[in-house]
Amino acid sequence: MATCRDIVTRALRLSGVIRLSAMPTASEADYGMEGLQSLFSEFVNAEAFGEMTDKRATADYTAGENERITASAGVTVTLPTTIEDEDADDGIRTPHDLAMIEVLQDGVRSAKVYDRDGWVELLGLSLGNTCPLAHRGEHGLAALLALETMGPFAANVSQADIMAARRFKGQLLYRGQGKGRSLAAVYY
Repeated sequence: MATCRDIVTRALRLSGVIRLSAMPTASEADYGMEGLQSLFSEFVNAEAFGEMTDKRATADYTAGENERITASAGVTVTLPTTIEDEDADDGIRTPHDLAMIEVLQDGVRSAKVYDRDGWVELLGLSLGNTCPLAHRGEHGLAALLALETMGPFAANVSQADIMAARRFKGQLLYRGQGKGRSLAAVYY
């Protein structure tokens, strides 16, 4: 699995900030990590993974998909591993791919997205962390990072990389089809 450092390094190379064989300096890596974190924060703030429903938890609470929960101090918010769904064969399913849960508790904000087989954190990352969503296309994520955060260096990104960035972003973003994402086919 790619780390945040891997994606940042690739983005710095794509934008021409560093040479193909070079490794970023500490300040270049920090700059890239700030950009990557900003990109994920923008996804969260823009409700890119689906419309969020606000909830207040004053007692222990199991979150639902696409909920923004403000939890009182001492409350435990549990992330679901299964969801009750009357449309599922046995009435239970895993969370929808790219469903999100955001929790604000004691001034700390957490945003997790269900990424194929588990919940992954999008905020508070460091260079050594496994990079969320990277397995969906390391090159596309790095190209998106290069385009959206490298300022004047983004002019060096090739047309092919711009297309890779657009494809990556397009596969992630919510398209207004109701809460969460259903992978099941709908027949009319």
